[in-house]
Amino acid sequence: MGSKKLLKNKFDKQFNIEHWLFVACIFIFSIVLTFFLGIGNPFSIKLLCSLWGILFYWSLRSISKILFDIFVILSFFVACLLYPTLVVYGKIDDNYISSVLYSNLNEAISYIKIVPYYIYLHLFCLGFCCFVMIRIKEQVKLPKIIRFMFLLFILASPIKAILSEKNIKSTFVNYTYVLPIDISVYIFSMYNNFKKEYDSIKKDINAESTWKITKKSNLDPQNVVIVIGESVRKDFLHSYGFPIQNTPFIDSSPNIQFNNYISAGAGTKVSLLRTIAWSKNGINYELNNSIFSLFKKLGYKTTFISNQFVSNLYNMPVALLGYSADNSLFLRVGRENKLVKYRGWRDSNMLSPFKQALLRSENKKLVILSMDGSHPSACDRTGGGYDEYLGSKELSCYNKTIKKLDGFLQQVYDELIKLKQDFVLVYVSDHGLRVDDDLFLVHSDKVKQSYQVPLLIWGTDIKKKEYIDEKRMGKNFIHLVSELVGVKTKNIDENYVFISNNKDNNDTIRVLAFQKNDVGEGVLVNYDELQDNPLPYDKMFNKDINKK
Repeated sequence: MGSKKLLKNKFDKQFNIEHWLFVACIFIFSIVLTFFLGIGNPFSIKLLCSLWGILFYWSLRSISKILFDIFVILSFFVACLLYPTLVVYGKIDDNYISSVLYSNLNEAISYIKIVPYYIYLHLFCLGFCCFVMIRIKEQVKLPKIIRFMFLLFILASPIKAILSEKNIKSTFVNYTYVLPIDISVYIFSMYNNFKKEYDSIKKDINAESTWKITKKSNLDPQNVVIVIGESVRKDFLHSYGFPIQNTPFIDSSPNIQFNNYISAGAGTKVSLLRTIAWSKNGINYELNNSIFSLFKKLGYKTTFISNQFVSNLYNMPVALLGYSADNSLFLRVGRENKLVKYRGWRDSNMLSPFKQALLRSENKKLVILSMDGSHPSACDRTGGGYDEYLGSKELSCYNKTIKKLDGFLQQVYDELIKLKQDFVLVYVSDHGLRVDDDLFLVHSDKVKQSYQVPLLIWGTDIKKKEYIDEKRMGKNFIHLVSELVGVKTKNIDENYVFISNNKDNNDTIRVLAFQKNDVGEGVLVNYDELQDNPLPYDKMFNKDINKK
């Protein structure tokens, strides 16, 4: 018995299960975490970052178990926040920051729904590994000189760069290869940039406009209504070729349909800031020279009604522009904590205040309606209901939101007809969406369909259906609106007729991508070089389309 016990003790010393379990977990945790957060980077960079991560966590554990536990938990938390976004959208940029700050709880729930289920399985496995490492009490030892040299080596370059360049963003991304540190500091720096941009936007909106009217024709509609849609790609509308009849009003009513209108950007913020406000080059925008300030100068009473969520902390820049109208109404303000409540906020709720705005005593009125529309997850916009099954529940609900859009536009149109006054009604969507391999709709600046949106015009003088096939750019939307009211300005030097099949002044269509350059300006990309993302009809219609 004694010899067996001695043999067992010897074996336990040579093969410590806790020790080797810890070694395995720290290797798995570091490698998997790096590959999760390093999506889009070359394999060699991922491998290098994995090795750095192993050394970093090992050194940290030999110094202090408490520090190690805290940092492992924080690293896992970073992975939970960012890994789903990296899988769905492919990168973290300033649009991620703005989305987090501008969204509410229910929109966050909608986002969670479009994340593939296997992502959560991956994170569960990573969390289990994290739990095991924290539970192990095994003491990890490294010679003090090795610990000191390694930590000095990993921190010396960033500290030196901070002191010399004072540029946190480029410092950590370029010098530190422990990705949770890299990405966390990178996001913190983007948040600081966001705050500066936000303050600048508020200041610019309140600045005095510089519109200079050079010519005014007899066109002077009493009511100008602009409906801003949300996340509508044009090829999902029957009027633009979709096989299911989901736009009976648009199809049957007299209107002008633009078949090749390209939005300024692939996200709400980047697009609408260059749509509602004047943007000469597609990058910079003049928020003081907006549709509101132009129409005020023309003697119109301006009203902005929104069904988009507005935070009490940070408002979407479009909402800030809305506040510059003479009258503004936001139907959803503050926190919304229940999905049931969220589903109650239908775009049709804007109709009552819209009617009131039309009945105001002023002779000329501009009303802008901002829809909640077809934002992902589309099923949250329909209460989970749909009519035809199109390969996935998400696409099926999205089709239902298009039907709701068509019905909403008909109701707005009917109210204008009832007034028996001259009017112009414009519908435009802020941006489109990409359909991924799992038949989910996601934001993307890599495909043409994210920029291909519907643009439609109704009016007192429009008596039949007309089509404009020439390409038109979203950054020139104010050029269109000024044309509708017979105004020319010194600010807008476009010399073509927007509502025509004449070519514009641009040989190359350039649109704004999400990323920014080194000085914080947006990057214009060639639209024609973007990938094509046609609707996958083979997947959408391979089952009974009447299935519920």
